[in-house]
This record gives sequence, structure tokens and C-alpha cells, in this order.
Amino acid sequence: MGLLWTLVARALDDGPSETGARLLELVAELDPEDQRVLFQQWCAAFDGATTADLRRALFVAEGTGSLDAFADFRSGLILMGKTIYEAAVADPDSLADVLEEDQCIYADSFGGRLRSVLEPSLGEAQLDWGWTSVDFDEDEEALARDFPRLVAKLWE
Repeated sequence: MGLLWTLVARALDDGPSETGARLLELVAELDPEDQRVLFQQWCAAFDGATTADLRRALFVAEGTGSLDAFADFRSGLILMGKTIYEAAVADPDSLADVLEEDQCIYADSFGGRLRSVLEPSLGEAQLDWGWTSVDFDEDEEALARDFPRLVAKLWE
């Protein structure tokens, strides 16, 4: 996933609030083969974050675990960079280290915006997202037990 993380790191250099827009600019500058590679790496990272525990962590952080919110959350997690992404996938409770109160990780409709950048070069047929989702449990006792730092930071 070298190209994806390289471009995300470059986009983060412009400041976290601009990461998504800057990444789209960088993707638009790539040749079609690199765009195809980046798309494959994006899908792999997105799918790698498709875990019930991350969806549960989203529920702790945002009070929702809807499919749209989960998609935007996974995109936002990727846009936070490789280190934060890998830590959160390995241990969703680690998000307590990077989240501030009232901060959300959403990258609102980023998948659609990425598609609009890639589609002219790759065509719709090449953009098989193949995204899946996972069910999750909203049991508050289990959430507090499984994500103690995140719950302490955001619920108390």
C-alpha cells in the first residue's frame, strides 16, 4: 500500500482539515495505472478497517453505527494516516489517544468524491468497490468493557 500511504502523508502535510481535498488533487495528477493501483490500495485499506470492533468504536465515538457513517468513518480513518489507521485496526480503543472531544473521524462521502476523480481515467467498470460491512452489538456494558479508554474519554 505504498502509494496510498505516501499520498496520504503528503496530503496530511497541508493540515488534517484539508487532507481529503488535497488527496483528491494528488490522485487526479496520477497517470491511469497509478490511479488503478491507488484504487486497489484504497479498497484494501477500507476493507481492512471493516471490523465489528471498529464499527463498535464508531458507535462509542458518534452514537451511530449506520452503514453510511461506518463508510465515512473508515475513509476518515485512512485519511488520518498509516500509523493511526494501523493502530486503530489493531486496537480500536487506541482511538482514545487521537480523538478529541467533539471531534469526528468522518470523511463525509469521500468514496463518492474519490470515484468522481477516478472514473474519467479508469471508467466505471474498473471501479468495483466490492465493499462489505459487518454487524455490531450496541450493548453499553460490553462497549465499556471492550473500549475502556474511548468510553472514559467520550462518555464520561
